[in-house]
Amino acid sequence: MRTILRPTIGALLAASLMSFVPLCQSAEPVDGYDVLFFASDGPVVLRFRLEASGVGIATVRQRYAAVLFGALDADKDKRLTAEEARLLPVGGRLAAGVETLGDRWMDLDTSPPDGALSLEELAVFLEPLLGERFAVRRKPPLLVQSVQLHPRLDLDGDGRISREEIDRAAETLRQYDFDDDGTFSPAELQPFPQSMVDAGMTTGAEGEGGDFVILPTGKALEELAARVVATYEGKQGPGIGNARLSLPEEVFKAFDVNSDGLLDAVELAALLRRPRPVAEISVDLRRRRVKLESAQRGAERVRVVPSDSNSRLTLHVGGETVDFSAVDNRYQAADQISLLRIEFRRQDGDKNGYLDAQEFAMLGNPGGTFEDVDLNGDGQVYLEELDRFIQLDAYLAQCYAEMTVDAIDKPLFQILDENLDRRLTLREFAAAVERMQPYDRNGDGLLDASELLALRKYRVAFSFGVPPAVRIDRQNQMSADRRMPVVRTVTTGPEWFRKMDRNQDDEVTWREFLGPRSAFDLLDRDGSGWIDAEEAEAAQSHLKQNVGVTAPVPESR
Repeated sequence: MRTILRPTIGALLAASLMSFVPLCQSAEPVDGYDVLFFASDGPVVLRFRLEASGVGIATVRQRYAAVLFGALDADKDKRLTAEEARLLPVGGRLAAGVETLGDRWMDLDTSPPDGALSLEELAVFLEPLLGERFAVRRKPPLLVQSVQLHPRLDLDGDGRISREEIDRAAETLRQYDFDDDGTFSPAELQPFPQSMVDAGMTTGAEGEGGDFVILPTGKALEELAARVVATYEGKQGPGIGNARLSLPEEVFKAFDVNSDGLLDAVELAALLRRPRPVAEISVDLRRRRVKLESAQRGAERVRVVPSDSNSRLTLHVGGETVDFSAVDNRYQAADQISLLRIEFRRQDGDKNGYLDAQEFAMLGNPGGTFEDVDLNGDGQVYLEELDRFIQLDAYLAQCYAEMTVDAIDKPLFQILDENLDRRLTLREFAAAVERMQPYDRNGDGLLDASELLALRKYRVAFSFGVPPAVRIDRQNQMSADRRMPVVRTVTTGPEWFRKMDRNQDDEVTWREFLGPRSAFDLLDRDGSGWIDAEEAEAAQSHLKQNVGVTAPVPESR
């Protein structure tokens, strides 16, 4: 397993400190990555070219090595002597108390073995420690998107929800009504949301299991090919036809070694080793711009969606809509960085040009301890030392980029939740057939899982990746207030109606009604199974006019 560097600087600060060390123009080729997208109608390979105004991640890594090299090169002779190289940290990051290489530095002295380390030799040592240059990260889903309502209502297991199954929905789900209020919230239907998020976020080093996967090499590529075949193979046999791949016929035949009209896992792996992207997309992180550079000739599976924005790109890819954007997260805390320098001068009370440990403590947390910044151990932190510390962590925050994928579903729960109060009531189940009708694409009167999947959209954002060790994922999607239903105070209907309405959904069901069944049936004039405010008001008016009372006096059940 690769070791990822563990910077101590806070995520917000680390992602933006490049305002101190702006990247200049470079003739370096941009970084290119091929990503396989599991579209609904077949696999699609997209090629992304990442840059920051001409500078790629490889250059950033070289600059990180150069700053680290300069920090260790005490005599500034552009080589690390044995004494200097011994201080090289095992993890690749300078900090107080970290383990150093000691005599093991000699293992790095290879090109040439001259008794000292060059910048190039240091860069070779750091490369595996910095981890992957590009990664796919899946955004945590909203809680309502994790509620598996469709399979719970599909009583006959045919993958479709019928009118009969909808009519029985409240009865089917009653076992999940833990607070016995006659409604169903995400907290009840998915009481362990974090487990669902963890399962949805679990991916390996190459992101297997996600809808977007960076094309790997070796055995991992063979496993990916097998997954593609298993996902899309039809009734013809164990393989995938060109109807799914949409390749030029001559290309498909070249990889169809046994000429059976299908690519099996071995043949598909050979194709993926020499991928043919259907589109090439450039991503400029500094300018925050995503642009379609080219599309495969004759490819109808990629179509640009017109937009007023010249920085974002929206594509129809296969059967899905994908919105691409780029974020330059290096500058999110520019104001805080400027304040840090100002604060340095303010806390230097005796104006001697450096901070002692007591003065440093008043600086606020710059992302490291006094010892981390004071690497020479002289008990004094100069602004130059603080800048160097900041530079190292700033470059470190840009040593890889990430592609964050947000799959936006329209789950059955959201379709049925007409008033968006995060709970399903008997009234909403009664209107379910009508609510589901616009999503019944084939018009068969049923809602199947594929029709729900067709509603999925994707938002894909590119950014410099904040190292996982300091990333702060916003989990407010899973916070308690997001899990519970929205309870609105009932202000309509007579007083007895409002008091009986325990769950405050503006309806009184038989389970809430405190009188006899005969009285309930009398008040429920439309036979819907609940008493609404209008029916309660009508009953109240009738009683007042004919009996002279203002509220019913329920008998005990």
